[in-house]
Amino acid sequence: MSEPRGRFTGLPAWMRRHAVLLVVLVAAITLRLLVLRAYPYAFWLADSLAYTEFATLDHPSPIRPYGYSAFLIPFMSWPLITVAIVQHLLVLGLLVLTYAFLLRRGVRPWLAGLAIAPFALIGRAVTLEHAVLAETVFVVLAGVALIMLAWRKRTPAWAAALAGLLIGAATLTRSVGLPLAALCVAFLLVRWSGWRPLAGFVVALVLPLSGYLVWYHDYHGVYSFGQFQGRFLYGRVQTFADCDRIPSLTGQEPLLCDPTPVSKRPERPDYYVWVKTQPGMVHAGRLQDDPLLSSFATKAILAQPGDFLTMLVRETSWHFDRHPPVSAAYDCDIFGKYDLPAEPGTNCAMRNYTAITEQNVVPEGSTLSATPLRKALWGWSLVTTYLMGPFLAVLLLVLLAGVVWPLRGGWRSRWNALLFGAAGLGLIVASVATSMYEPRYAVPALFFLPIGAALALTRPDADTSTGS
Repeated sequence: MSEPRGRFTGLPAWMRRHAVLLVVLVAAITLRLLVLRAYPYAFWLADSLAYTEFATLDHPSPIRPYGYSAFLIPFMSWPLITVAIVQHLLVLGLLVLTYAFLLRRGVRPWLAGLAIAPFALIGRAVTLEHAVLAETVFVVLAGVALIMLAWRKRTPAWAAALAGLLIGAATLTRSVGLPLAALCVAFLLVRWSGWRPLAGFVVALVLPLSGYLVWYHDYHGVYSFGQFQGRFLYGRVQTFADCDRIPSLTGQEPLLCDPTPVSKRPERPDYYVWVKTQPGMVHAGRLQDDPLLSSFATKAILAQPGDFLTMLVRETSWHFDRHPPVSAAYDCDIFGKYDLPAEPGTNCAMRNYTAITEQNVVPEGSTLSATPLRKALWGWSLVTTYLMGPFLAVLLLVLLAGVVWPLRGGWRSRWNALLFGAAGLGLIVASVATSMYEPRYAVPALFFLPIGAALALTRPDADTSTGS
């Protein structure tokens, strides 16, 4: 009997099975090659200087963890476009690993292929891959860690230990990774695999973190991951803090109050972090003052929990909107610069676009012409950015619906979906709660939420992994 004929009949069976993956990978590779062609240098933002500067020093930064600077050390004798190329390759490898993981967990190949497409193709994610910024390396470390935990029905001790090391490295790359450690511990407890995996994860996590604390103490004299966390939180609460409603302020803390009415204060919280004329700099401008700033911020949150939660919900929702309701100046500074630029170096686009060969100085800025290729990449980036917020909202709703309804099978398999969903949403909420709304902080959710949604839509009995 002759085989039925169709559009894909002539293709090998493996190619038909993984057709969506192949399309996504071809598109992802093509997009990155076009980006390398259009922008033959690494994108450079304000944070980039701090990362490259400390990559040449033998001590940790008081502002940001040292992890990404450590990642940059092998590239410091090369033009930083090398960093962008390696970050693109890391993401491509992560996409393949994620697809294999989803198949192992019983997700259909077409759905697994669609799940990796957002992080592979949305312009904002590709822009950050091409920049000297920590987000891409953070996602790779955290993503592989969560995959190791959820790869099997019962997490073996060695996989849990590897996940612990990776989460530790992710935390030392971006401090927002610390809540992920708590999430992983909760996952190991509720999806119980025994004491050995839990102990392996905790020990492997604690080793790099405690080592970093000792190293930081040796140079700065305090056991800490940095001495700006309190300052960042101080800036965060100044968007609502009313000292007339904070009766518990003592000592130097009243000096940190801003007498300006809340409605007339600067829109961006980081004004209170960097501007030298604001109260936090005038009265608490030293690194040693970070506990004072942290104490003020904590008391403000405890005295005004409703205002803090309102701010948290409002600005978290901006990440799921097509366009946040911010002023034109705010929008220009933090929204447009995270898209692939048509004319690099112009207003509201990424700045400092010369080829970077001196890694310890801010590269000289220049304006590059808007070529047809750059215009096309800019258009793609704008369209995908416009859809990114609502898309994340839909993914979150699909994930929640798939987990709780219809209630079929056991809850054990649903914890995998919740692990990735909580990671995606939690990273957004944590960044808003401790720092500020900034578009790039939602990019990790483009990786985690689609995986959670795909797992939530998969039948529990379809899991193909083994129990040990």
